[in-house]
Amino acid sequence: MSTTTQLLRHINAMRILRILRRGQAMSRADIARELQLTRATVGNAMLTLLHSGLVMEGPTNVTESRVGRPGVEVSLDPTGAYSVGIEIGMRSVSAVVVDLTQCVVAQRSELIGNDFRDADLMLNRVHELIDNLIASGPFAIDKTIGVGVAIPGLVDHEGVVINAPFLGW
Repeated sequence: MSTTTQLLRHINAMRILRILRRGQAMSRADIARELQLTRATVGNAMLTLLHSGLVMEGPTNVTESRVGRPGVEVSLDPTGAYSVGIEIGMRSVSAVVVDLTQCVVAQRSELIGNDFRDADLMLNRVHELIDNLIASGPFAIDKTIGVGVAIPGLVDHEGVVINAPFLGW
């Protein structure tokens, strides 16, 4: 696999997101210093993140100890992306939506009775739960970037349930 400018920009953007996940706003210069990158490199990666809506620019950071033009604060945009988590158990099925800063935006849980033994029925229940969550949630479904499902059982690398003895699957 050859290294391209686009790949490097993507890697740098991911590194910037990782730093911003700490929760504090930072200037581009501070990010460049921490990642040991040039300001131009951070600026290029930042353009990608700004256009995708994952980060936002905030107020100017006026620090008395620094000289030169004050830096613009950059932080994660909580509404930039959402993830959905599903947990299938023997007594209930639960769903949660978290924003980019890992804050819970919406959640629902339903008791399932003996339905847990029928995998197809459970799949329909999960779809209904997610639909209800989307209908009631204050988040944009088109910004959902991932769904994770937890079950009490063994799952292969492709996400196929190998054995879930407690569920009877």
